[in-house]
Amino acid sequence: MIKINSGRPWPECVEGCEAIRTAGEEECQNLCRHKFQDVADIAEQKRKETDAIRLISSEYYSAVQGHPLKFNSFHEGIAVIREEFEELWEEIRKRRDERDAAKILEEARQLGAMAMRFIVDLCEVKGDM
Repeated sequence: MIKINSGRPWPECVEGCEAIRTAGEEECQNLCRHKFQDVADIAEQKRKETDAIRLISSEYYSAVQGHPLKFNSFHEGIAVIREEFEELWEEIRKRRDERDAAKILEEARQLGAMAMRFIVDLCEVKGDM
């Protein structure tokens, strides 16, 4: 059984894990282990998540610096998000051998940054929600 910091049988199990509450730790092990096969998989997933957050945050701060005015409305914000989505979709719908992986990453990064800006500029965020 793998135990990491939390003491739970599988690291992806969080407080209130339904399997632990309803059937106990042994059942949690059986139900949740398919998510990550081992600690290396978990570490790789966490690294990818951290890298994605870093990329999006960096793009967000660049966008704010280049365009300091906030979105004026939900309509404006969604129009910008849609434009970024369309640019990503344009690259994705190409034939596999014509796709540019770097361009896909860049467009996804820009889309994530504009979604972040939408939240920051237009939404009222309270705590952890």
